[in-house]
Amino acid sequence: MGQKSRFFLLLVFFLLIACGNEPPQTAVNTDYIVVDNEIAIWGNDPKIDLKLIRIIGGENESDENYDFYSARSFTIDSQGNLYTLFRDLGLIRKYGSDGNFLDSFGRIGQGPGEFQQPVGVQVDNSGNIYVDDMTIQKILVLDSGGDEIKRFDFKFNSPRIGSYFRDSIVLNSDNIIRRNFMQSPPNEENPGSSSPLIPLFFVFDNEGIQINALGRARDFDDWYMNYQLGYYLQFINDDKDNIYVTFERQNRIEKYSPDGKLLLRISRPLNYKETTTKDMYLSEATGNWRLRYNTVSSGIAVDNNERIWVVTRRMQRRDNENDILNQFDIFDKNGVLLAQIPFEKIAGNFFQHFSIYGDKVYIMYKLALYIYEIVELD
Repeated sequence: MGQKSRFFLLLVFFLLIACGNEPPQTAVNTDYIVVDNEIAIWGNDPKIDLKLIRIIGGENESDENYDFYSARSFTIDSQGNLYTLFRDLGLIRKYGSDGNFLDSFGRIGQGPGEFQQPVGVQVDNSGNIYVDDMTIQKILVLDSGGDEIKRFDFKFNSPRIGSYFRDSIVLNSDNIIRRNFMQSPPNEENPGSSSPLIPLFFVFDNEGIQINALGRARDFDDWYMNYQLGYYLQFINDDKDNIYVTFERQNRIEKYSPDGKLLLRISRPLNYKETTTKDMYLSEATGNWRLRYNTVSSGIAVDNNERIWVVTRRMQRRDNENDILNQFDIFDKNGVLLAQIPFEKIAGNFFQHFSIYGDKVYIMYKLALYIYEIVELD
């Protein structure tokens, strides 16, 4: 074990002893650190809180420009302006940092500045807007006024058998990282119970040329299990272009360096079992056989203190309407679980999207966008 690894373990140990809690199970190998948390070290006394500072839109809002019901995603630029993407409308709406509507652009179509199935929006350091169109598997780049500058395909230099892409992030370097979404079933060219596992992400320059691939899917030794459990995930980057990933159907959170090296793998305590075996059922709605699985997570973000926030299911289903379905699991930069905050303190149990910019938490819930300030408590 190297000097840096020993220093990390000693630091984590003494910090946890000072907090009066047992340290998590931490392992270091030559490649990355594994942290298996068993308890939140802040217990029932979190050192942070969320203060509601603004609501944009809502059920009583009559102006359609403030209706967020069909919003798919959003992003914030360096000036604090909010860009919200409405997939079904093929529309982007822009709001000022004060929440006031400023402009809208885009529509469904195949011409310049038009989208077919937009699933993500990002703004680069120059104020250009990147729209991820899943149907045509292209990125459209717009200027700040919504006029199309260019669109481009992606050129690969590594295998991507049976995959397509769904969700992208524009990094601070202006490179683009895209996540794989699908894996092909076995066939004559790829016989066996499981087709080759492909990377979780590909990285491209801003002309669409592949420059890297990163992340390894977990192999369940079954194609359908790999597809259903391995590639459903959420991911974000920080201001240093580290990549953070939470797996929707696994107890697995990861951090990668800007060059694609796995740095950290985290787990946390759950009130249910992670799905690891194949249990199929016949869906009455579709008439198809489907895999029975537990949903673990649905979102991830990083605040300005490098803490990792993950949306985690507290239970798989509610027995009554007062049950709290989800919570924020908050980790320090080393993967130690600090706190678990139920959603009773936030907007609601179900929301379309959440993110953190600086010390602000943004939650898109039903017809409104809720903005909270992270408050540090003594």
